[in-house]
Amino acid sequence: MLTGQFGTLGSGVLASLGEATPLAWDAREPETPEDRRRPRAFGMNQIGAQLEDLSAALQANDNAKSRQLAAGLIKDYASSPYADQAQLTLARLDVDDGQQGKAIAPLKQVMNDSKDTELRHVA
Repeated sequence: MLTGQFGTLGSGVLASLGEATPLAWDAREPETPEDRRRPRAFGMNQIGAQLEDLSAALQANDNAKSRQLAAGLIKDYASSPYADQAQLTLARLDVDDGQQGKAIAPLKQVMNDSKDTELRHVA
């Protein structure tokens, strides 16, 4: 359990958030060749590629690459839901690495700055 000035947080909550994160990004139907030929909104290809790379790194348990990709999402899309999910991913990785105290900063970031009220409460 994570105990500190923000109360007690079971590692199961962080683990379930972290496990749900890549699934939420992968919830869409598999992309077909026809889908790849359709025009997309500007920037969606970059975001999609970053999310897919992050999901693959998490599934491969490549924590260093996962951290790098999450940091890139936070930098490139700071005020987006992608940044919130990346912050939660960083918190999960911190807990997985046995650094529960380090997980507080990304959780606090989501609690204080997310536009998603529900997600603020979860963090």
